[in-house]
Amino acid sequence: MRPEKGLLARVSPWLLGVFVVVNLGLEAHHRRLDAQLSEAIQTASGRPDLDVRCRRWWDYVGNPRANEGFVEWGSTTATLSWKVCRGAAGWADDPADDDTRFGMMVLGHELAHLVGHRNESETECVAMWAAPKVAAALGGTAAEGRSTARW
Repeated sequence: MRPEKGLLARVSPWLLGVFVVVNLGLEAHHRRLDAQLSEAIQTASGRPDLDVRCRRWWDYVGNPRANEGFVEWGSTTATLSWKVCRGAAGWADDPADDDTRFGMMVLGHELAHLVGHRNESETECVAMWAAPKVAAALGGTAAEGRSTARW
């Protein structure tokens, strides 16, 4: 007669399966956001070599309060927080929402870094000028982009 397994031994394979399925779904969603936002900055800048990478949950392990976005000098990839990615991707659906405006402006700020602006004040200014192009690339209008820049 075999001894009966404990509760943890019976539940663990199911929990592992749920974890894997949820993470595969999250990864697919992140990849769609990466592609959507990469296409937007490529369109706004005219540079097909630029990319956006939305941070995954494991990027926050050990650094839960990481930057909203950053670009390493010499890189062609902007790394954005999950909040910023979600906001920027949803901007065209609700351009008056503060979270989506914030996401769109951070995306524009990091785009300015990607095209070579290093000074933070200058980068903010460039992001405001780039807002109409980024807005159009995200599916909005240039007027909505200007409104977001004024925000």
